[in-house]
Amino acid sequence: MNGGRPVAHLLLLGMLALPACVGYVRFQLDEPIAKETLAQLQPGQDLGACLLLLGAPHHAFEYRGDGMALLWLWGDTDDWSVDVRVPLQENVSASFELDMTDALLPGCVLWFDADLHLERWRSGTLGDLLPGRVRPSLVEPDRG
Repeated sequence: MNGGRPVAHLLLLGMLALPACVGYVRFQLDEPIAKETLAQLQPGQDLGACLLLLGAPHHAFEYRGDGMALLWLWGDTDDWSVDVRVPLQENVSASFELDMTDALLPGCVLWFDADLHLERWRSGTLGDLLPGRVRPSLVEPDRG
């Protein structure tokens, strides 16, 4: 008998006892950007030329403090999701949602320097393009 299996069963039973929702999600997000269109992107192009080629991005991120990265996504996919809510106090609860669909979405990212000229671009899945992405934090001013 596998020693890990009873633990997994207990965790599953514990989760079933919590208020939870399991859902099947199906969605479509924009049309893919053609490889021929992406091949027209060249380092040094300005932001305007890239936007004329690709259209408006889905997200914009800070890059190196004075530059930016723009993200385009597309997809036609389906997946399962789990949403668990745990009551902590009266009118207070914590929730956790597991949905891996976003990490598998195809897309592309363009990185621009401070003068808004294209440094590089890359296409792939969102999980590969932005691994461990976190929001930038405020930088404390130098008091010296």
